[in-house]
Amino acid sequence: MFEKLILEEVTKRKLTLFNLLVKLPDDYYSINFLENNLDYSYSRVSYLLELIQQDLDDIRQEPVSFITEQGIHYDRSVSYDQYYQYLITQSIPYLLILSIVYYPKDSLDDFCRKNFLSKASVIRKSKPLNDYLKNFNIKLNISQLKLSGEERLIRIVLYTLIWFTSQSVNLPKANIEIDYKRVIDNISPCFPESHSYSATKQICLMLDIIYLRVTNGNVLREQIKISSYVPTSLQRGKDFFDPIVKDPAVLAAECQFAALLLIITPNFYTESDPRFPLLQLYLETEENQATTLFQEFWTFLEQEYGFNSLEHKVLYGNTANILFPVIIFKKTLPGILTVNAKSSFLQNKYFLELFGAFKSFFKKVSKRKNYGWITEYINQIATAFALLLYPTWENLMTNRTIKVGLIAESNYLLTQQLINYLDEFVFVELGAMSDNCMDFDLIVATSSYLLPEYCPVPKFVFRYSLDNHRQFIDLYQTLKEVQMNKNTHEKK
Repeated sequence: MFEKLILEEVTKRKLTLFNLLVKLPDDYYSINFLENNLDYSYSRVSYLLELIQQDLDDIRQEPVSFITEQGIHYDRSVSYDQYYQYLITQSIPYLLILSIVYYPKDSLDDFCRKNFLSKASVIRKSKPLNDYLKNFNIKLNISQLKLSGEERLIRIVLYTLIWFTSQSVNLPKANIEIDYKRVIDNISPCFPESHSYSATKQICLMLDIIYLRVTNGNVLREQIKISSYVPTSLQRGKDFFDPIVKDPAVLAAECQFAALLLIITPNFYTESDPRFPLLQLYLETEENQATTLFQEFWTFLEQEYGFNSLEHKVLYGNTANILFPVIIFKKTLPGILTVNAKSSFLQNKYFLELFGAFKSFFKKVSKRKNYGWITEYINQIATAFALLLYPTWENLMTNRTIKVGLIAESNYLLTQQLINYLDEFVFVELGAMSDNCMDFDLIVATSSYLLPEYCPVPKFVFRYSLDNHRQFIDLYQTLKEVQMNKNTHEKK
């Protein structure tokens, strides 16, 4: 997700070459062969292979038979994912992030000495990281390795960069005194997923970041105006903050942020999630920009697309968890709304339809008083909601039932194959033709002579022949066209 930010060009080229080797059969290959399969020169391929050899030796902690006299041989002892993870964790931006979190006393001089790097190299290679941080109004003091800006966003950005690049693998050991189990047990009544393997690792990483930031003087002193719909619990918060926070105002602000962390990602998975009644109570009792815009947007989804808060509870909760943090921080948060521009769903017509509609919706919102800041994030917000909702919308559109009236001879031996075929489709409701053809969306007849004389309903004639296969294909296409036209008509 953050390759452009973390990996420099030569590292990306190594991955490209390594990926080619992964896909090739297990054999020995010449540099000429690899050169011809890549848009790289002979000398560049040779140089990259030498670098990969060094990396593999380092990963395995022993010489790896990669560049051999017989040619280049990839023995599968290191997978692509392992190599990718290794390159990520060796990059200067990633090492800088870890230093900022786990070695907050270190300066640039300390960092360069520990990692055997020059200042000039670190400054040059940290520019993409610095530029990325500016998106959140976070400033990196490279000489002191300090971050300044909104502390809540700093923590979320640090967490996102570490988690999405390494998934907390091989992090530095820090002097942290946290009863992780007790904290997670406190969270679980509001977030049952907290005990899952991945969620536990994610929670522990965020707890480490908060602990290290607080103990090094980076505390929250004021509460923000819009709170989480998950109530703030000072009593539960003390289980974590009591040893490191003594100021009551700081404790209140830190506990508010802790509650906010439970709603800043679209992490509803089941309809039994205990946060649903908390969200509903919040919507009924609180009036602020978040609740107002959420209710307006959901009403729009109900009226235009038929979404329902009872039938689509998971989507309802995740819609809140996407929109609330955007309103609270007046920014899109890192990682949550990041989409690969080459993702296949970006060409899905249902995704594109929703994206266009949502873009128009939020453009109108941005023209209102106090909402002008949304303008900068309209594309990201529209993309996030289209990504969330298009699978369900596509399912609603493509699985809507159409009524098919059958006109055929009263001979089961002749009609059974056609009837069985139509019965296979869940979106087809098959019935015998009645006097009123308008009761149906499509008429299927086994002869054109059997069709009613005055009937505006679409028709398909299925003639018994040896080439039934071709007719079945044509019939399926007709069924889908009728369904699509019905969906479009009903939407209007």
